[in-house]
Amino acid sequence: MIGSGSIAQRYVAILDTDFDAKITIISDFQSVALCEYLMMSRSQGKEIFEENSLFFDAIIIASENKSHLEDFNNFSKFSNKILFEKPLLNRPLTNRENSNLEKFTGEVRVSSPLRFHEAFTKINSHIQSIGDLNIVEVRCQSWLPSWRPNRDYRDGFWNDSSQGGVLREIIHELDYLGNLFGPLAVEWVSSTNSKALGLKVESGVSAILRTASGLIIDLRLDFSTHENRRYLRIDGDLGSLHWNVLEGTLNLTASSHRDSIVFKDDLDRNKTFKRQIDSLLNPNSWQIQGTSVEEAENSLILVDEMYRQM
Repeated sequence: MIGSGSIAQRYVAILDTDFDAKITIISDFQSVALCEYLMMSRSQGKEIFEENSLFFDAIIIASENKSHLEDFNNFSKFSNKILFEKPLLNRPLTNRENSNLEKFTGEVRVSSPLRFHEAFTKINSHIQSIGDLNIVEVRCQSWLPSWRPNRDYRDGFWNDSSQGGVLREIIHELDYLGNLFGPLAVEWVSSTNSKALGLKVESGVSAILRTASGLIIDLRLDFSTHENRRYLRIDGDLGSLHWNVLEGTLNLTASSHRDSIVFKDDLDRNKTFKRQIDSLLNPNSWQIQGTSVEEAENSLILVDEMYRQM
């Protein structure tokens, strides 16, 4: 495990509890929450791994996103399975960075836990029931101070203009939209910055995206809304499909029939993370795979274009 922040701590807890894994943590910051595990600095870790020819079942890179590729370059030789926490990087990859990743002969995935919601895996099998698609609506809205109530919400990489902001922090939605509908183009985009939050980065983004087939996607991402919302709604000429992420439900309303399914396990964040780890270690354990480097790069290019137009 590279990193010691809150996401790294979640991974460590799952690996310990559900996989009974022997965990080594690489971090230049000592974490009280992880003090019971073997922890060493980057320089110490690299030296010890090389001296002892260590090789790990997997390496999870959950450091600051601007450090991801440097950590990959230094530690990828110690495993053939790499999972990056999202986003892959704080910007699109250069040609050389892409080439370095392509040379890696093992498996590389980027975290995309929403893909491991059972509800998400059922969308494609239901979407044909609603006919030709007319419009897609996506919302992911929350109140940033409630994310980590025991610390200053302004103190974190999400409030760093070089690697934070709502677009990078909630890139999950762009990932699953790309998976469902293919390449996306930016038709219009606008950002907001909540005075109440007092952040250095954008706290909200509204955008109109268009798929290659011309389908319009109405997108709103923010962490400045007190009432949490997270859903995908797809309207077709024969009905609609509504995935409520916060309730773990998938509702189909069509001219031929109606269906409402509740996926209770989707409400347990640790279970979706466990599925993601499972799919990396045992590729046949889940019906879909995590985000590839190419898919993650497409999301970063889209984010970069949205920033350019704002």
